[in-house]
Amino acid sequence: MKHIITGLFIVLVLCFGALEAEADDFEVSGYSEPQYLFLQNDVADVSSGWNRLRVDGKLSIADGLTVEADVIYLLYAARDDLYLTDFLPRHIRNILPPGTRSLFKSSVSDSLYFDNAFLKISKGNVDVTVGKQQLEFGPGYFRNPVNIFSSRDIIDPTYEKTGHKAVRGDVTLGPRSLLTVFMSSDDDLDDISNIGSAIRLTVPAGRFDLSFMFAEREWLLGDYLAGVFVHQQRYLYGFDAVGELLGAGVWVEAQYSAMERDEDFYELLAGVDYTFENRLYLMLEYYHGSQAAGDTDTLTLNDWLRYFNDEVLAVSSDQLYLFSEYPVSDNFKIGLAALLSLNDQSSAFVPSMRYTMLENLMLSIIGQVHTGKDGSAFGSQLGNGALCRLRYFF
Repeated sequence: MKHIITGLFIVLVLCFGALEAEADDFEVSGYSEPQYLFLQNDVADVSSGWNRLRVDGKLSIADGLTVEADVIYLLYAARDDLYLTDFLPRHIRNILPPGTRSLFKSSVSDSLYFDNAFLKISKGNVDVTVGKQQLEFGPGYFRNPVNIFSSRDIIDPTYEKTGHKAVRGDVTLGPRSLLTVFMSSDDDLDDISNIGSAIRLTVPAGRFDLSFMFAEREWLLGDYLAGVFVHQQRYLYGFDAVGELLGAGVWVEAQYSAMERDEDFYELLAGVDYTFENRLYLMLEYYHGSQAAGDTDTLTLNDWLRYFNDEVLAVSSDQLYLFSEYPVSDNFKIGLAALLSLNDQSSAFVPSMRYTMLENLMLSIIGQVHTGKDGSAFGSQLGNGALCRLRYFF
């Protein structure tokens, strides 16, 4: 109830501000997006249909003072419960104790919430942002090792994500030079116990932008058969660079994590992309993580469920991601992504198409096909399926 009251209060503030402000000071936009998803493997057949309504509001209260918020309303027309254990390798699934399946049930329901809601104060070269906001940094596309505050769906990495409660300061030090400091917690405001923080410095170096980062936050790793989580501090030391070389975009990310209880680990990512004269776009990324398995036959229940719940980035230590996209016409694009585990040679393919039917109406279809053997990093147990979205902008 308190979240609803808070949400209504912010909406009322925006509406009142809109009445008091000039028309140019208040902006409203958004979209309605019906979606349908189906996913199946040899034991599961899951489908869901829902509508995602997003309303964005931006109010300029005064020079250098703005309030922004976007409200999400999810309304489900049909939904199946999803059991994470149905997507485990067969040899693990077959030895689970009776009743385990119901412990890992993932359900969805109609909901109304703020994706982002923040106050931004700008003065000279300093910006201060307070509230629920995006914490996105690092150039990686399908993996993002330097960012321990936000995760990505490797099937659709660019889809929008819910923000984080944070206080953030950005100081522009010069051309292409930026200092960012923030504190963040996803706890309720009246019960904040887990606070993470980070400092990030970006400086230019020729055609490249170099970033150095330190971050720390509480990290949870599940022991799922015991039904407990291991709480510990994670201290991340990160570096990333992005720029241009021989006409191609190139980037790298690297991080070393010092763990309070578990073994320290590191992750590396390197990427390159290029757009040809015929507008064909190609991207390649390589990922290595010392925490992930070199032999996926040794993966346990905890390894898989930690991966499903975004506690680790990958289950195999060496992976490639290839993506291509071609604009058939000005309003129709086709794409294909391929994910490959170099450890067990398993792969997954993600075909996609985006069709702008009208100026404010876009159809997107994204498929997923896992071709690896059962139990591999991109094995058949993860399922095949598709997601269809029809987005109407207003």
